[in-house]
Amino acid sequence: MIQFIRSFWGDLDRFNHRDEIIKASKTISLNETVYVWGEENNQFITSLGYNTKLMSVNPTEYGDHFYYDSNQFMIHKLIAVKMGVEDYGEVIFLDWDCKQVKEVDENFYNLIKEQDNKIQMPLYSYPKNYSDLVIGQWIDIPNETKLYVLRQQEYLKKHHYEWNNEFVTPNAGFIYCSSTSIIDELIKLNKELKIMVASEEMSFVEYSKMFCENLEDYIKRFEPLVCNAKYETHFNQKDLNRYITQIVKKDLYFIHE
Repeated sequence: MIQFIRSFWGDLDRFNHRDEIIKASKTISLNETVYVWGEENNQFITSLGYNTKLMSVNPTEYGDHFYYDSNQFMIHKLIAVKMGVEDYGEVIFLDWDCKQVKEVDENFYNLIKEQDNKIQMPLYSYPKNYSDLVIGQWIDIPNETKLYVLRQQEYLKKHHYEWNNEFVTPNAGFIYCSSTSIIDELIKLNKELKIMVASEEMSFVEYSKMFCENLEDYIKRFEPLVCNAKYETHFNQKDLNRYITQIVKKDLYFIHE
């Protein structure tokens, strides 16, 4: 059996994380382990019935702020995946807003193995005018969030697959992994390429391009057959999902919001 894991670091009350975690705790049980930074965070998540592993008493060991430390902030997630593989051999990492849509069964595990790769992440799309759309439609957008979106747009232009005149990247809300060396390589790429945002996703773009010439190659090699990266209301995700299912056959157990 593959171990399911999650992680948490930072401020529970920022962006409604506390409510999000409570909501996730009420869904179908997967016997998950949560890798946690910060004693208060650990106490809260343990109180909801989760098995936890306290990574550090510091709630933000690899960067304190989602924008000002954006080059390091998501390293927490990669470290959680690496520790999960060290502890269990292979893991499925879930973001708190990655929703289970049906019970995991033998077919689920067979589909993970069918893809026959040591790491898998689903794909999602961004329109090339992503930052203009978000900033234009979000009334009273916080300044730090606006700056983050602009930085995200800048690095999407550098690290992406292109399809249907859109940027396409992996979504690290669902990760299957059975190799610590791949995670080490992602951390290394993040530093070497000076990736300043979404370091777990954009480093995987560049890692995957070592094996893939185009998006179709990525889908055949790294796209999980059990998960979609986003609901189809996300920009043009519906069209991307349709394209993906022309190449591989999926049976959905999870969808990332």
